[in-house]
Parts: sequence; structure tokens; C-alpha cells
Amino acid sequence: MPGNIYKRGQTWWGRVQFRGEEHRRSLQTTSRTVAEKRVNQWISDLKASEWGEKPAPKFEDAVVHFFKVSQELKPSTLRRYQSSLRLLDPKFGGVKLSDIDREKLRAYVADRLETGTSMPTVRRDLAFLSSVVTEAGAHWEFEGNVVMSFLKAGRKRGTLRDSEPRTRYLSANDERKLLANCDESLEFAVAFAIDTGLRREEQFGLRWNDIDMINGVLEVSGERTKTRKTRLVPLLPRSAQMLAQRKQHTLGENFVFSKADGSRYPHRRRAFDTALKRANLCNLTWHDLRTTCGCRLLQDLGMTMDQVRAWLGHSSVAVTERHYAFLSIDNLKAAAQKSAQSSGLHKAS
Repeated sequence: MPGNIYKRGQTWWGRVQFRGEEHRRSLQTTSRTVAEKRVNQWISDLKASEWGEKPAPKFEDAVVHFFKVSQELKPSTLRRYQSSLRLLDPKFGGVKLSDIDREKLRAYVADRLETGTSMPTVRRDLAFLSSVVTEAGAHWEFEGNVVMSFLKAGRKRGTLRDSEPRTRYLSANDERKLLANCDESLEFAVAFAIDTGLRREEQFGLRWNDIDMINGVLEVSGERTKTRKTRLVPLLPRSAQMLAQRKQHTLGENFVFSKADGSRYPHRRRAFDTALKRANLCNLTWHDLRTTCGCRLLQDLGMTMDQVRAWLGHSSVAVTERHYAFLSIDNLKAAAQKSAQSSGLHKAS
């Protein structure tokens, strides 16, 4: 079963004779060493197939299978996975899943950190790789996921730690300054984000038929939530009033936050950044508007951590507590006491 390699432009290709036929394919590399390794692996897989053996899946096989069975990924998740794939492929392309070991994973982490990439970003890449390996294991019937165990060990040692939650949120005065520097449509979007605490995709994917003006609630579909669970969010008076002023001019299936032609805004990043500069506010992201909502619910409305969890759509109370641990001890004690009262653990004096 002879085989050789040749170049087309800067990319190496392989040519293999198998069962009297010539097969050609791109080896997807500009490195001769890698090309020789891949063509030899190709020949090895063809020989295995002659004996009825199933070739060991390689990284790219597993990736193709993963996206094939993951048809319902949210657009934001798909973009994040594709970003990770572009960085993982040069390191693991052509590598059998069984050959991905801790040494290769440590090398990947070291290379990424050397380029100035943050550890949480590297961890997200490895989490995607772990999901790919898990799906491949179910399809090709093999056990074990070295990437998952590598991640668990790293978290335990603290070398693959999560990033600390941001602590930036708007004071009442900062909010007034920001809103004063927004145009009408952006003012609506910013105020709505602060009042509801919706994530960006949840908010800008909202349609008018998701809003119940009579009962004063909106429904966030599980198709857009991070936890894949549908939740109801109450409307505060300001947002309810803004919605009422706009609803009469729209149809139920239209987006709440839309351009003049009716299409949805993917985001308002450029307009938001301009408003921040005009208001002389720094170090603020759109997600910090969600944090502002959580702070107001705890500080101003005196909600419990569990109530805030349900409002914001966190997966657990522990997540909520982690994100708002930076608040003053008095705020946290009040929330804890209210939680105890609502659960019947507090005894009246």
C-alpha cells in the first residue's frame, strides 16, 4: 500500500494506492514532518479497515461528529466553540483521541499562556475539547476522558481556576449620567437591562409576544437562556411604562429591540461605548448592567439570594452568592436573614 506526499501551493497533500485505486486528499498542514506523519496514519487506518477493524478516531473526526449531533447550539455558544476550535486544531489536528494525554494538554496550556491568553479562556478551550471527547466516547464506544480529569485536577490544584466575577456596577448617579447620554432607543435598552437583569442574548432576542403586559411579566425562552430553562421575570414600573409606550406600534412576533427595518439588534456595543465616553464612565461592560440589577434586587428590594437566583436565571444559589460576595457584609447578612425567614429557619423573638 504505497503512499507519498506532495504540495499544492503551501499545503501538503497525500496520495495513497488502496485496492487498486489511487486516493488523494489534503493533509491540511504546511509542515512536511506533520504531513508524513498524517499520511502514514492514513495508511495505517486503511490497513485496519481491511481486517474489519474500526480506525481509531482522530481529533477532526470527533469534531465533525460533535457538531453533527449538536444541532441546537445557541449562536453565542457556537461562536465560542468555533473560536476554540481554531486554536485547538493546529495542536491536535491529525492526532488520535487515544494519543491526547496530559503532556499534550500541558503543552497546549503553556503555549496559550505564553501568548498572553488568560487562564479562564484556556479553560474554556479545554472544556470544549472535553465535550468533543465525551461525545466521541459514546459514538466510538471507548471509556475515559483525559481532558475532563485534567480539568478537574487543575481546578483542585488551582492552576486552572475560574476567573473572579466582576464587581463593577452602576450607582444611581452613574445610571443617571449614562442614560442622559443615550439616544432614545439606547436609553430604553439600557434601562431595560438594569431593570430585568437579562443577559444580552436573552434581551435582544426578546419578542413582543414574550411579554405579558396584563400580568406584568416577561418570559425568557429556554432556547436563549444559559441553563436551557424557561423563566419568568417581573416587570418593574419603569420598564413596564417604556414597553407600553412602544407596544402600540408593533406586532407580537416583532423583536422588542429592533432597527427601523424591524430586524433585531445583535448588540448595541458601538452606541453603548459612545454613551460611556460621553458620560465619562470607564471599565463598564453591558454585562455589568445585569450585575447592577442583581445589586439593586439585594440592596434596594431586600430580596433573598434564592429570589435573585430565580430572577437572574442562575443555575444555583451558590452561583448567585459567588457573584455578589463583593457586596457589604450588611447587605449579605440581610439577604441571608431573609432567606432563613422564608425557609422557616428563623425563629421570631
